Amino acid sequence: MRQPLAAVVAALALTLAACGEGGGDEGPNMLPGSDCISCHTGGDAGRFTAAGTVYPGGDAAGGIAGVTVTLTGSGGGQTVTLTTNSVGNFFTSAVLTPPIDVRLSGNGG
Repeated sequence: MRQPLAAVVAALALTLAACGEGGGDEGPNMLPGSDCISCHTGGDAGRFTAAGTVYPGGDAAGGIAGVTVTLTGSGGGQTVTLTTNSVGNFFTSAVLTPPIDVRLSGNGG
């Protein structure tokens, strides 16, 4: 049975594990599935307002590339459209007012 792409967005890094634990690449492929926001609050790491990793399913070992992630802030707020990178990560520093609506599309889902 095929799981919908939106089934797992270990995403909007508001709910993920800590960034500083373990190694990993620096830059956009850094620590897929980690809590990007915990480190990217400003300073040397830069500041993200939303970030995360998109997975194809709950038991997937790796993120999925090429997924369109559309984030819309509440009250008709700003809409940001991103594409996941080679490890499934996405991130933005655009102003988004919570709660944030998240929509995933593309890559067969």
